[in-house]
Amino acid sequence: ASGGWSSAALPETRIDFTAFEPEGRRFEPLVDLAGAPIAELDRAGARLVDLHGDGLPGVLYVDGDSVLYRPPVALADGRVGYGAACALPAFPIERQAEGHDARLVDLTGSGYLDLLVQRAGQAGFYEGRAGRFGPFLPLRGAPTELADEHSQLIDMSGDGLSDLLRMELNGMRIFPGHGRGFDAPERAHRPAELPLARPGEVRELLTFTDMAGAGRAQLARIRDGRVEYWPHLGHGRFAARVVMQNPPRFGPDFDVARLALGDADGSGTTDLAYADGGAVRVWLNQSGNRFAAPFTLPLPAPFTARSRLEFVDLFGDGTECLVLHVGDRQARRFCYRFAPNKPYLLRRLDNGLGATRTVTFRPSTRDLLADRAAGVKWIGGLPFPMQVVAEVEERDHFSDTRLVRRYRYRHGHYDGVERTFVGFGRVERLDAEHLGAVDTAKGGHQVPPVRTVSWYHNGARGAGATLSQAFVDEYFAGDRDAWTLPDSTLDRGADPWLDDDTREARRALGGRLLRQEVYWLDGTPAAALPYQVTCHRYAIRRLQPRGAQRYGVFFVHALETVEWHYERDIADPRITHALVL
Repeated sequence: ASGGWSSAALPETRIDFTAFEPEGRRFEPLVDLAGAPIAELDRAGARLVDLHGDGLPGVLYVDGDSVLYRPPVALADGRVGYGAACALPAFPIERQAEGHDARLVDLTGSGYLDLLVQRAGQAGFYEGRAGRFGPFLPLRGAPTELADEHSQLIDMSGDGLSDLLRMELNGMRIFPGHGRGFDAPERAHRPAELPLARPGEVRELLTFTDMAGAGRAQLARIRDGRVEYWPHLGHGRFAARVVMQNPPRFGPDFDVARLALGDADGSGTTDLAYADGGAVRVWLNQSGNRFAAPFTLPLPAPFTARSRLEFVDLFGDGTECLVLHVGDRQARRFCYRFAPNKPYLLRRLDNGLGATRTVTFRPSTRDLLADRAAGVKWIGGLPFPMQVVAEVEERDHFSDTRLVRRYRYRHGHYDGVERTFVGFGRVERLDAEHLGAVDTAKGGHQVPPVRTVSWYHNGARGAGATLSQAFVDEYFAGDRDAWTLPDSTLDRGADPWLDDDTREARRALGGRLLRQEVYWLDGTPAAALPYQVTCHRYAIRRLQPRGAQRYGVFFVHALETVEWHYERDIADPRITHALVL
């Protein structure tokens, strides 16, 4: 009535994120499970490479006679080690992993490394899949520039496939890649300010790298006291030059052999590391605009002309470590881990009213290695680490109650054709509740956890030609009288189906719940018996063929759902069956 304003204030909401504190650690040696130096690393043909598509590298040694590989394995303290060296008899006959004759590269865009071979009279590749290679396939279009050391394989169109780029004085030639070879060249204008590589130059580095964190490589030139890049707009077009502020000062004896490029904090931009004497300086890239002040890391051994620095995601957690190759007689390797966990992730939420939520993440590679150690093979493949929620804790500080949810993941799958992450085929959730206010004299009351196991269609092709029965071996099998749902169905209609139609139908099923089992972990023998089991079956109908289009149109709907309410009494369940007619 008085026409004035009134205001009310709520408590502030605090949001915390995982920190990035790179200093205060030290270089650790790369060793095997017995704590000894890895013997293969002292050979010229050794390299760290993710041969199996696990999302973290192993140690690959290739020469003209043998191929050895040490796969990554999980250690008890959560770190990653390397198993015993094993021979790879199925490795193609071109036993050279790098160089101008043969090199490991993701040519098909599947996320797995292929072996590309180019030499006189022969140009082709062996398609890789989880450490195995298919037969030799001639390239469908093999330009002679493929063997030119001044040509580069880089994605120039943004479609996820490697194109062949040849930069010349009077322009650029781009050979578009289609996954199985290269098309006829396209010519593009090269602006006068766009530099060309100078062979033998040691005081200037010209390379393609993601300086801006845009998910696409830009052409960058790095010199002492100046870092500049030209954003790539696609198909050989470049934007105006960007000169970064606060550039590194490497010193008058700057040598590109002492320089390493990588992503130290997982932000997506390219950071710089430069070794000089007994230390290495690291400059963090701040969104492609400027560099932060450097921090210095002492080296475990002097950096010599035979030493080398590189950034590698050794632990499969989505952030790269700095790896030092000493280059002495022992050929020692050391790694510096900038952070124990991926930084800048949501860690804690406080609503200011007595309730907090704490989130813990871990990389999917931890689940993969744990399953592999237990003899469980994933259906599908995930050639890069995913940050997944490991635990969520919700706490009410006034009533002293706490709910903790823990998660485990299995059967992650990446669609190499569409180049998208589909999801996990199995997710296990553990819900544990602690009621501190029930009996504070005895430390509260712990409610037995509830275990929920859910299986989803992950878009991968499982055993045989089934659509939704890839995980049946993991289902509860204690009820021999339980009716097994048939496989999901394809309504093919009268028009013929192609292989791409079946693949798209599987993709349409991706993320659909197939089965869910609920258990109560009270520590008794009955904890292995489910309270409830739910199964789903689906039907897929093609509404429109692909024809001249890129995709067809598919409709997925629930066909039937069966629920078994066991209540731990396997002999007498209550069953409900719902069907869609």
